[in-house]
Amino acid sequence: MLIKNKKGFWILIAVVLCFIPMFFPNALVTDWGSDWAFYLHQARNIVNGIPQLDNGFIINEACFEISSKAYPIGFPLLLASVYTFFGENIPAFITLQTFILFLLGMTWFFTFRKRMGEFLAILGVFFIVYSPYVIWFRNNILSEYSYLLFQSLFILVYIFQKREKKWWLLGVLYGIAWIMKGGGVQLIFSAFLFELSTLLMHTKSPSVMQLAAKKIKLLFGIFVVGLFINLAFNKLFFNTGDSFGFYVKIYQEKYSLDQCLLNFKYYLNEIYYSFFVYWQTKWFGFLGALAFLYFLINGFKKLVGREKLIVFVLIIQLVSIIAFPFQQGMRYALPIMPLIVYVMLKGLKTSFPKNKMLKIITLVIFGGFVFSQVNGINSFNKQVSDSINWTPYTYETALGWQFIKNNTPKDAVFVTAFPRVLSFFTERPAYNPCVLSSEEIKNDMIKNNAKYIILNKQTEKWVPTLEPFVKAKVSKLDTVYINEEVVILKVK
Repeated sequence: MLIKNKKGFWILIAVVLCFIPMFFPNALVTDWGSDWAFYLHQARNIVNGIPQLDNGFIINEACFEISSKAYPIGFPLLLASVYTFFGENIPAFITLQTFILFLLGMTWFFTFRKRMGEFLAILGVFFIVYSPYVIWFRNNILSEYSYLLFQSLFILVYIFQKREKKWWLLGVLYGIAWIMKGGGVQLIFSAFLFELSTLLMHTKSPSVMQLAAKKIKLLFGIFVVGLFINLAFNKLFFNTGDSFGFYVKIYQEKYSLDQCLLNFKYYLNEIYYSFFVYWQTKWFGFLGALAFLYFLINGFKKLVGREKLIVFVLIIQLVSIIAFPFQQGMRYALPIMPLIVYVMLKGLKTSFPKNKMLKIITLVIFGGFVFSQVNGINSFNKQVSDSINWTPYTYETALGWQFIKNNTPKDAVFVTAFPRVLSFFTERPAYNPCVLSSEEIKNDMIKNNAKYIILNKQTEKWVPTLEPFVKAKVSKLDTVYINEEVVILKVK
């Protein structure tokens, strides 16, 4: 029996802990955030054989949103497998997300168990699976979990396997991570910097050129396989457009050193709040942060050999989110989390206090963290179980979608704060006017031949200039539909 031996007992505990979120209540609907709608639209296009770029979303060149014309195909492909059998079923997609979280938790459990022992491995599972924003992402249809899983597999195979013999597997994992999230391209740069740093330590070795050739061959092989997978899926099998050019344009128009400094402060606050304050009292969170930082610093000191790849991955990822001209909370910072936990546990194993009193204090702090995680989960599950009003699935909003589908031409262009949501539900082209002046909104509407404007309760929050524009141009607009949630206007 599995439970008769010690090893099997700890594996069973880990399986139970990682699988418990499968029993958490699933949100029946999702909120107005539009990334999930874009992913689902692409998944529906895959199922129905419709081109990926035929998604109705129009990028506003005057003030373009943070989105290319289509996302990498990897996550929509996962969603399409569920869409084929369950259709537009939000709980089914969240179940898929939770299963990926289960795989992620077990992947890191086996890594922790082999390197740090069973007890710390279980503690690591609590940090990875039950941390506030990890659980929050469970009820969101986003690519973060799937990317985290394949990023983790790439890093772990690179560090702990014979990478020269597994170069093809590394290439496959790299390619899959890349098609899950465009940021996956960073992994090869991290590996390059790591290999370069190790090479610089052997510059006086007579075999340095042979060593350099070996490393170049390895990295080139990984990159070629990953690039082939990316091009095959994002260009040959499915055309997702030129996302690279889109992000180059973002940096050209929006990048600034001041924004980088703001981002640095912003993400520092987000990480501190998310993991040390969110479900704890402030004083306890501060003590936890101090303990975590102490073990984290010691963990970095104890990294040896290829484990140091983690340092370069963290540096590249942190530089990327700090340099990116926009902020998105813990979503952008989430990929660093399992790596940080690994380093912290490494420090905890090698630097655990020998003084009896310090041992007790450390155990109390970590025990308190686990307890607060459990309380936080209960609070979170209650929120999910309660009714959700901030959603495009309300009855009144659904009536608005139905009106648009039945009473507007297929090529009618809409101006709205949520173009990807509208395009998903109505299959009509739409764009976001962003925060522009009335004159600029007018010029954009003429340029895009937009004939309809849609307003809802969230418009003022996300595009505060749109409602004033409507009031200023009311004489040139007809109200064609109105209810408690939705107002649809048409240009006369």
